[in-house]
Amino acid sequence: MAKFKGKFCKKGRDKINEALERGRESRWRQETASAANVVPIISYDHEYAACDIPDPSQQIEIPLDENLKEGEWRVGRRVVELGILADGLKSCQLCSQPLHLNDCTGEKKFGLGHMLLIRCNYCQLVNEIPTGSRHKTIAGGIAWDVNTKLAAGMIDAGLGEMHVNSLLSAMNIPTIPPKSIKCREREIVPHLADMAEETCRKNLEEEVRLSDGNLTASFDGAWQKRGTGRAYNSLTG
Repeated sequence: MAKFKGKFCKKGRDKINEALERGRESRWRQETASAANVVPIISYDHEYAACDIPDPSQQIEIPLDENLKEGEWRVGRRVVELGILADGLKSCQLCSQPLHLNDCTGEKKFGLGHMLLIRCNYCQLVNEIPTGSRHKTIAGGIAWDVNTKLAAGMIDAGLGEMHVNSLLSAMNIPTIPPKSIKCREREIVPHLADMAEETCRKNLEEEVRLSDGNLTASFDGAWQKRGTGRAYNSLTG
């Protein structure tokens, strides 16, 4: 249990209440300064202020993993979709203030996909910002598009997990566990088989169309015998 303004509350709730208090004070100071200088308030200048503010009672503070080292996210290279990252940094999930990449406190790795943990300067809430797009799998889970694309490229190039990770490590990009690649490979193999069958069917129809239906064929009616130690009438001896 913890106390906030003399009242008992659940552990961790006091930090959320304090963050809300700081966010309200920050917005009040900005609106007061804007009114004094006859400058439009921030909600009229930026699109992120129009975002729906979630219910603060449903917010949960994200504890940082003890294994995450400060500044570890600065090391190496990452595969990032700039549009997804820009949309994530547009506003905080709690106070709708803009986020800054420099305030990143760590990252969660999901193969080539990453979830950046960025702390808001106004309410101190740690936001999870994805570095790429995701999709639902047939099993009902969530998979990162970049991992699925990697598995498709691996099959197309005829590489294996070791070759892919060797390439990633040479480029100073965090490697992906072989189990993750296998899961994405099983996901796309049925689709690749369907695409191959559809391609063969279309090409066959195209060949028939170009031939105009008049096909020329040749065949040999001779029955090839097999040469053995007892029969010597085979054409091959």
